[in-house]
Amino acid sequence: MEANTFATTLYAATSAERAFAYLRHLPHLDEWTLGSRMVTRIDDDTWMGTASGYQTMLCYHVRPLEHPSFLAIEWQCGYRYREYFKQYPVFVFPSRYVDPDSADNGCYIHWISVIDPARRTPMIMQGIAAVHQYESRGLKAALERREQLGAPAAGRWRIETDTMYVDAPIELAVAELSDPTRLALWAPLFRPDPRGDERDFLDEYERRVRVTFTPHRLDDYVLVEQDFAYPDQGVVHRHPIVLIPSSRAFSPSASGFLLHRVGFWDNQAAPSCGRLGPQELAAESMAIKRRVEAAAGNFAAFARGMSYVAPPDDTAAPASHADGSHAPPDIFSPAFAADPYPAYRRMRDDHPLYFHGPSQAWILSRYEDVQAALRQPEFTTRSYAAQTEPLLGRTIIQLDGREHNLQRLLLAPTFRGTGIQQRWRAAIERVVDELVDGLAGQPEPCLVRDFAAQLPVRMMATILGLPAADRERFRGWYSGLIRAALNLQRDPEVARAGEQARDELGAYLRPLVARRRCDPGEDLISQLTQAEVEGSQLTEEEIVRFGMLMVFAAGETTEKALSTTLRNLIAHPAQLARVRADNRLVPRAVAESLRYTAPTHMVPRRTNAEVRVSGGVLPAEAEVMCFLGAANRDERRFAEPDRFDIDRPEADPEHAFGPKAAHLAFGHGRHFCLGAMLSKLEVCIAIERLLASTPDLRFAGDEVPPDVGLFLRGPARLPVTFTRPGLAPRFSSPAS
Repeated sequence: MEANTFATTLYAATSAERAFAYLRHLPHLDEWTLGSRMVTRIDDDTWMGTASGYQTMLCYHVRPLEHPSFLAIEWQCGYRYREYFKQYPVFVFPSRYVDPDSADNGCYIHWISVIDPARRTPMIMQGIAAVHQYESRGLKAALERREQLGAPAAGRWRIETDTMYVDAPIELAVAELSDPTRLALWAPLFRPDPRGDERDFLDEYERRVRVTFTPHRLDDYVLVEQDFAYPDQGVVHRHPIVLIPSSRAFSPSASGFLLHRVGFWDNQAAPSCGRLGPQELAAESMAIKRRVEAAAGNFAAFARGMSYVAPPDDTAAPASHADGSHAPPDIFSPAFAADPYPAYRRMRDDHPLYFHGPSQAWILSRYEDVQAALRQPEFTTRSYAAQTEPLLGRTIIQLDGREHNLQRLLLAPTFRGTGIQQRWRAAIERVVDELVDGLAGQPEPCLVRDFAAQLPVRMMATILGLPAADRERFRGWYSGLIRAALNLQRDPEVARAGEQARDELGAYLRPLVARRRCDPGEDLISQLTQAEVEGSQLTEEEIVRFGMLMVFAAGETTEKALSTTLRNLIAHPAQLARVRADNRLVPRAVAESLRYTAPTHMVPRRTNAEVRVSGGVLPAEAEVMCFLGAANRDERRFAEPDRFDIDRPEADPEHAFGPKAAHLAFGHGRHFCLGAMLSKLEVCIAIERLLASTPDLRFAGDEVPPDVGLFLRGPARLPVTFTRPGLAPRFSSPAS
């Protein structure tokens, strides 16, 4: 018996048609398999799910195999969509196929499982027979329960098989096994009957035997029906043969095929003629193997035995993921949250496309793939409908096509670099100076708590034109929305607080928008109420939702961009000294920090069609997680990507804060961040004025504070120490 092949058979008291329909529906695997559970539907015949013998998620697919006499399917599975390394052909034999005179309406289900030696593990090889036996019992019960049976039904026939590997072209075997004149050459118990034609034989006791050999194509498989009729005994023995290409059973580069022979034996009577058991099939298979390999000129293969062995230099098949040792990273693991960068390298090198079960999403990590997902129209922003729309309503990040273009045209003029410089520089400098003064008065200053976390909320209140008296209320709304947006544990209290903050902020902004439309000022809301393109203006609700989006998106990312840049500079004293000596380098430092430790590590997308990426094919309607943090460290795009280097060409501020930026921290393409220039201005001014006031700024401890968070990352604390010279000096910042 071929060592990599396992065959399982069961009888079920249900019609072949009903059994076939049941097997065609992949979610039914949940009812009877040990560990295969369908989790995410791709289409009616394709699902992502767990597996009995693997620690990773698999992509399952089922397809029918056409045959005129019985029904057959093929189950397929692999780590990626449309890239299947394992195929299970399944044959459904009606009882009347075995015995045309039978009144039994049941069927025999026979499936063949082949394990690629390059993917086998001790657990799979030690457990597969037991698992298949156990699962066959579950499948039989699932089918018979549907027929209202309360106990297992017994079938008359048993199916036994033999499998052998043949290293020769499959067509040679088709010719050998379809030609009755060659029967005696590999089955010498039969010899031609001189009284009949080429289909008439005599067995070892000179009993008459008439044979019928019929080949059938089942896509890549070949099934050769071999019937042996004994007219004087009144019996017909059926011995179908399935030829399975090695390129399908093992790796695409594998040569030869598997010779899988099937025999039906009567449970009610011992055979009086024909093959007595599977050992005789095995003996004949040896002769078939010897003859077919010789016909191919491959005389050395016969001595190597009955089983397929991968060549020593065969690298076509990747290492098995079954034991979890080569499994894709789990993005929800504590190790990933502590330091994702080693996992990002594994993603890019070994798993450029994979399905993450807990999030039910496909993951992209290479620069070219993530950039394409941000740019190509096949990737839409419809993912936000489920993720942010319940909290923020419908905003520009959910829009595509003309609706997105129109709203962006209405919003963009407000965020152009020149206008921002003129409108908000003085306000930013004033807020930063107040924060620097406050920092100097702290007994144990923390650049996150006392500086970076304060700047965005203060600036947004100023930019939106909120009265100073309402800033504390705004801070509460800001905190509630941010906590709800990052509520990965789905804490109901956090969710309710976020909804309350949304409702209160919306109720606050609506009358403010109405007043500013009638009596505009210099603030952002006033500008948005007056914006007009092609006769269209932003509605009150669109302005309110955009205001909420600024709180959600701009606040947290600006805080983290500022805190990570400060942390990175302090951790690299030589580069900090250069930036301190020449504040024209501040934009370079910010740009490099956005690449090196991006505030936003992941953005979601959903495909509207199949898309090929470097790791395989994404199905249509797939949820996709695009890891900006991994793409920004891709050595295929950046030289020495794990080094913080403000001199790298990609940190050129002429391009690093616009749509042509090499880093992807602000996105790319049509959804490039509208607030990139405003964020740049805030962060650059904050760093320039802080460094000017703290000439010996350094960490308070010996350790470099790490980033925390999953998809939004930055240091939670930056305790620092410095000589306190007094109030921050007032000067004009050259940030641009």
